[in-house]
Amino acid sequence: MNRILNALDKTERIIFELRSLYLEYGYQRYKMDIFEDYDLYGRNSGFLVSDRLITFTDGNGKLKALKPDVTLSVILNSRDLQDGVEKFCYNESVYRMDADGVFREIDQTGIECIGRVDEACLEEVLTLAAKSLQQLSPDYVLSLSELTILSFLIGRASGSTDASVKTETEKAYLTALQRRSRDGMKAAAQAANAGEKDENMLIALIDLPQDNEKALGILKVLLEQQEENGTEDKAEALKAFRRLEQTLSALEKAGYATELDFSIPGDTRYYNGIVFKGFLEGVPESVLSGGQYDGLMRSMGMKANAAGFAVYLDRLP
Repeated sequence: MNRILNALDKTERIIFELRSLYLEYGYQRYKMDIFEDYDLYGRNSGFLVSDRLITFTDGNGKLKALKPDVTLSVILNSRDLQDGVEKFCYNESVYRMDADGVFREIDQTGIECIGRVDEACLEEVLTLAAKSLQQLSPDYVLSLSELTILSFLIGRASGSTDASVKTETEKAYLTALQRRSRDGMKAAAQAANAGEKDENMLIALIDLPQDNEKALGILKVLLEQQEENGTEDKAEALKAFRRLEQTLSALEKAGYATELDFSIPGDTRYYNGIVFKGFLEGVPESVLSGGQYDGLMRSMGMKANAAGFAVYLDRLP
């Protein structure tokens, strides 16, 4: 075995080691074609990192696309399980346009868990994300956000009852949060005529300390300060907080490096619950990204739940 590993280059060795990890946890290898029907991606373009696709027409007149994503293909070829789960691992190349407008072939490896994704299944996905980062570097951190909580707090500070205005305000808040811009958040809050209490709450989301216990303490206070308004939103947010607290505690007890970070983006049309990114010391971009994506399942007409992540091999040092 050591002789085989020594013969592999760095990327091949990483792929081999991560695949071995996923197989050890019972994930089955998934292999997809280099292209799929364009309609699969066209109908779900909002989920894709980029909607610019390489397309062609085959001999039967059907429009095809070089795969820009793996998750959509896995869902399309999975069963709509209401009990039990299907667990897949993969190593695939996807084709996406970079920031310079150039199409690139990008190697990815990762996992998808589809079916009855309960708390134990989600904890396994997060554990494998942390283990994957550990194998890449001892200097890593797994950053987590929680969209039920974030949507609740952002919604409370949105002010207007007009749906379109509310949506634009929430977008402005999320943009400021993702940029970690206190000035941007203040400007968005003032534009929405948010009160000082709401403005301070939004700033607190940017300023959460890296210490999880302290961050959770602040977050709990922010949630409890919100007044009841006759809906179940607050109850759901507090329920999500307890799940998040338990999840972080379990990961910390297992010795994994984690932090709470609400700047992690997650389109609520597709993602829900916990979303996460993995970072390595000295690498400016995330090298791992994932989360729960029940919304994507619903958009594809499926009742099952799902969670997973991808490791971006092209970003590794």
